[in-house]
Amino acid sequence: MSKALDAGDDQVRLTYALTDVIVNARITEPLIARATNNGYMRPLDENLKPSGYDRVCDEWNPGRKVRGGWAFNLLNLDQTRQSFCGDMHRNGIQIDCDRVHELITKYEGYSAHVKRRLASNLREAAYNISIDDVVAGDDDVEKDEAYEGISSDESESARRTISSGNKFRSLLYDEMKLDAPPNGMEEADFLTESGLYGTGNAVLLAHMASGKLDQRKMDIINDARIIKRVDNKILSTVLKPLTREYHKSLLWMDDRVRTSMRAFLTAVGRYSSVKPNMTNFGNKKGQEQLPTVFTCPPGRMLIGFDVDQFHIRIMANKWGIRRYIKGFEDGIDPHVAMAMIMVGDDRVRKASGWGEKGFDPKTKPKGGEAKGLRDTAKTVGYAYAYLCITRESMIANAASILATSLKAIEVGVTRTDGSMVLDGFGVQKLALPYIKPPEPGKPPLIDMVTEWVRRIYNQEKDWNRAWDKCTSTYESNKRRNNGVGFMESYYFHRRSGNLTDGKAQEVVNYPILSSEQDIMALMEFQVMDLFLTSWKKWNPMYLLQVHDAMKLEVDDPAGPNAPRCRYLDGGEWKAGHSKAEQKSPGFRCKHCEKRMELVRELEHAATITPPGEIAYTVEGHWGWNLGDI
Repeated sequence: MSKALDAGDDQVRLTYALTDVIVNARITEPLIARATNNGYMRPLDENLKPSGYDRVCDEWNPGRKVRGGWAFNLLNLDQTRQSFCGDMHRNGIQIDCDRVHELITKYEGYSAHVKRRLASNLREAAYNISIDDVVAGDDDVEKDEAYEGISSDESESARRTISSGNKFRSLLYDEMKLDAPPNGMEEADFLTESGLYGTGNAVLLAHMASGKLDQRKMDIINDARIIKRVDNKILSTVLKPLTREYHKSLLWMDDRVRTSMRAFLTAVGRYSSVKPNMTNFGNKKGQEQLPTVFTCPPGRMLIGFDVDQFHIRIMANKWGIRRYIKGFEDGIDPHVAMAMIMVGDDRVRKASGWGEKGFDPKTKPKGGEAKGLRDTAKTVGYAYAYLCITRESMIANAASILATSLKAIEVGVTRTDGSMVLDGFGVQKLALPYIKPPEPGKPPLIDMVTEWVRRIYNQEKDWNRAWDKCTSTYESNKRRNNGVGFMESYYFHRRSGNLTDGKAQEVVNYPILSSEQDIMALMEFQVMDLFLTSWKKWNPMYLLQVHDAMKLEVDDPAGPNAPRCRYLDGGEWKAGHSKAEQKSPGFRCKHCEKRMELVRELEHAATITPPGEIAYTVEGHWGWNLGDI
């Protein structure tokens, strides 16, 4: 097991505590007074205290000794979690260097492919702007085979990425004559800080959702978005820094990267992460393959969990959303229930993708229109909760925001059967039949989403009561706190700042996000107690905590020489077993069974049940790279 920070490890303390003796001497006393006033030392509910709390605090605070047990308060929780950050940094995560180079080649080829397509569309549209005018140089891209087949005139522009400068702005608003602002978008959200017309991702999505673009304009904007994401995000931010050749390489000599985590920098209590930022990429928006570069050495295994419907459980427990409460009590998937509000029971029941047994609201559909409906309902449901639509006149603007956030229009649509397709270079495009770019004679996307929002608004009055309570709590806090409003998390009472002078979305958002981290901290302590007890023999290492998920590395319980086979519980097979084995009646793999025992132990340890509330449960995973878990 990786040990906690040594008391004498000055460099680590400088890195994580930002120790400056002179500055600390001046600010410590007033900071302690402010923290005390904000409840940082306030005793927390003992009913929530993890069973191994004192043991974990002792282990990860070696320089601090207490008598009679550690006080259960935010101060000790956050100090201990900061020591977890030290472990995460020192442990690092193994990188599959061959996989990194493989993906760089693939994504560079995909970017070049999209740039050729964009150049062709610009020429055919006869716009007075070429692709050279709307891209900016990228000095980090080297010549390679990914650009073969591009003419010499286009080769340089294929190594550039879309710029948000004046040329791109001119393309959008002078040549393409787009609305400024796009339909449904507020001017304050559209203009840049300097008052120029916006060209950012939210603005581009708003144009795509407006229903006013023909197919060519839709393709041009979508390709511009893809290029920006692939070049700026996937290649320059994630993949290239994981190579030794990169001038700002983050790869250590042992082929691991060591992100710097901090527990004190976010208002809601989430960890922050830099070099690399491990909290800022996922498995959506063309990034599906990126987690596969993070792996583990031979004889080791990755294991982790994510929390089931985290925010919805908080809303059920603390906002009293009766549809969610009943759903959890009856075992009905809340996102399926939301889809039935949006498009009607009949359409959800008849959707393809429910499997051989047909419609079952207690299960997650594996594919087809049913999965698409559930995924979109999930996006709509979460976004609706935070938009704080307190009157009918707000529906139009809320629908515009929702329409621009839906995943399906992130990467365009090429089929109408609800299938996942590949666009030539292994980058997934989400194809959903009910949310495609507007067609002539059919309602635009924004109209469809507006109708969804109106149905939810008219049927789900619990939201309004919850929002009213949040806003009244903010105003009450403001009156008793010298005119400075704030909100608190529901479990640890972690206090916010002023929240943009009471902006409704932030007022309702803060308690949910901060309560998420309250529960994650409890889960974290329970898991770290496993490290000190029954898991000690597996030499566990804490790798990451990202919002609602923990990632760990352990010795493979099947043995150091066991094959890297894998299946998921419930008969969903993955890799390492022949088809004959998988079809053999009663076949069970002894190696996979041992690994699943650890998963079940982890799930049990991480489950948190506050008194009188719906439990916060987790779904455990294991495998050989972060894509598996």
